[in-house]
Amino acid sequence: MKKLLTGLMTLATIANTSFAEDSHKGHDHSKHADHGHGDHEPHPGHGGEVLKVGTSALLWYAHMEKTGKFKIVLFNADGKSPKLIEKVPRLNLALKSGRKQLKFLATNADSEGKTSTFELQDDLLKAHIHGQISIKVDGKSYMLNLIDH
Repeated sequence: MKKLLTGLMTLATIANTSFAEDSHKGHDHSKHADHGHGDHEPHPGHGGEVLKVGTSALLWYAHMEKTGKFKIVLFNADGKSPKLIEKVPRLNLALKSGRKQLKFLATNADSEGKTSTFELQDDLLKAHIHGQISIKVDGKSYMLNLIDH
């Protein structure tokens, strides 16, 4: 168990480093040096969580409780290049009143309808949530548990 946790922590560190390097190439901080990063949404490398999807992908997600928004971005296992998928993931919530499934919306889809970025917004997300992301990658279905804080 200790080896598994160490491995996962190492993977998350590597993934976060990759996201941070990738998302800031050519990024000019002088244009917004007078404000903190709290006034815009999290993005890979700045907030959110990373989950491993099998051996071929990493999934970054961010839950913005205040606005009820949830974003995910799928990357290849290298943590740098986008992993395009066609089937839209779902968020399975475990609520006091029962279970609820929310369908993500694809953003920036290509001409074949594939994308690596998905979003959803719902009033149910304006609170601390528990649940799983249901996603299909390379023909395999995965249920990824949200990290509870």
